[in-house]
Amino acid sequence: MGKIIDARGDEALDVLAELLEPVGEIAGDAEISGMMRSGGKATVMELVRAMLKGHKDAVVKIMAIDDGKTVEEERGMISALTIPARLLKILSVPSVKDLLFGSAETSVPANGSSAASGSGNG
Repeated sequence: MGKIIDARGDEALDVLAELLEPVGEIAGDAEISGMMRSGGKATVMELVRAMLKGHKDAVVKIMAIDDGKTVEEERGMISALTIPARLLKILSVPSVKDLLFGSAETSVPANGSSAASGSGNG
């Protein structure tokens, strides 16, 4: 994957510190958090669309952190065809979903099926 998953020790602490701002921005979005709550019916593509529509800079910053690049370098590398796959890969990691959406019961499969399932303390 990249630094988000592979960083260890002090590098892991640095990566987490960098992630807090863009992740906090996305996680604080009422529409997105509603999509991820228990019982939500949003597909993963709807979630990706909402993230891209409302939080472009945060999305690019997360991908840049994962690649170990600057935001400017990342913007020069990404394309409309590569962004969805990158986001799906990042969102498919359970610890990333937990970081973004806390204790919400989530399921973000790469096949685009329901992004949230189950019932509980939503």
